[in-house]
Amino acid sequence: QAGIRDVTAPGGVATLYVQEGLDTAVRCSKRGASRISPWTAFIQPILGNTRLKIRDRCAVRRLVIEQGRVTGIEVRIGGDKRTRVVQLGPKAEVILCAGALISPKILLLSGIGPEAHLASLAIPVQANNPGVGTGLQDHLLLVTANLCRKKLDASDTNGLGFHGFAHVEGRRLRGVQLLIKDTWDVPDMAPEVLTAPLSGGWIGRNILRPVLKTVIKGVMFLPPVKNLVRQSVGIGLALTDPYSRGTIRLASTDPDDAPLIDPGYLSDERDLQVLEEHFDVLHTVRETKKAQEW
Repeated sequence: QAGIRDVTAPGGVATLYVQEGLDTAVRCSKRGASRISPWTAFIQPILGNTRLKIRDRCAVRRLVIEQGRVTGIEVRIGGDKRTRVVQLGPKAEVILCAGALISPKILLLSGIGPEAHLASLAIPVQANNPGVGTGLQDHLLLVTANLCRKKLDASDTNGLGFHGFAHVEGRRLRGVQLLIKDTWDVPDMAPEVLTAPLSGGWIGRNILRPVLKTVIKGVMFLPPVKNLVRQSVGIGLALTDPYSRGTIRLASTDPDDAPLIDPGYLSDERDLQVLEEHFDVLHTVRETKKAQEW
C-alpha cells in the first residue's frame, strides 16, 4: 500500500515477509526464519570430519611472530589465569577470524598495526600496517516506535517483519534499508545494549554491568513495561552503505581489556543527508490505510 516493491537483484535472496502490500527480499545470512552464523553455516555441518579439531574455552591472546612469520598462538584455556603457546608446524597457516572488533585487537596486541599507536603502548612493531583498526563500518539505525491499537501476539509478527531494500513512491532508497519489525525481543536486548559501555574496565565488566543488567531486565519484564513493548512496532531506516568510518584501538596491553571502539557514527555529513532525504518514508508507511487500522 505504500508502493513498496522488491528491487534487489535476483539470486541468493531470502524472502522474509510478504503481507499487506509489502513484498521484498534481501540478501542476508538466514536459513528459513532464523539468522545463521559462520559456525552454523560452515562448521556444524562438518563436526564429524576427523580432520577437524575444535578446542573450546580457549581465548586467543596474541599471535607469536618470529622473523615475520606466525609460529604460534598465545591462548588462555578455560578459567586458568596462565597462558600457553600453541606451537605451529613449519607449513601451518593461520586464519584469524575473530570478528570486526576482536580481529584487529589481536593483531594490534601482536604488534601488527599503525606504528604510532603500537609505540604509544610500547608494543614491539612486527609490521607497520596503518589499516589495522581503521575503516570500521556499522549500520546506524533510525527507528520510530509505534504503539498499536490492536492487541498483538506472536502470530501477528512471527518475530520477523519487513527488512530489505525497497522502492517507495517511484524512487529508490539509496544507501538505506527500510525496516518494519516487532519489538518482542527488546526486553532481551535492552540489558545487553544499555550496559555495553560499562564493559571496558574490570570493575565495569565484572561488577557494575552484571548488576545493572539484572536491574534493567527486571524493569523490562514488569508486566506493564513488557506489555507496552509488545504492543509496539518499529518502523525505521538502516544506514547500510555509510560514508562514515570508525576505529578500533587498544586501551592497554592487557588482552583482558576491551578495545576502544569509536564507531564514528555520522562523522561524515553525507550519512546525515541520506537519513534526512529518506526520513519521510517512515511517515509514508505509517499513513497507509492498513497501518492506520492497526
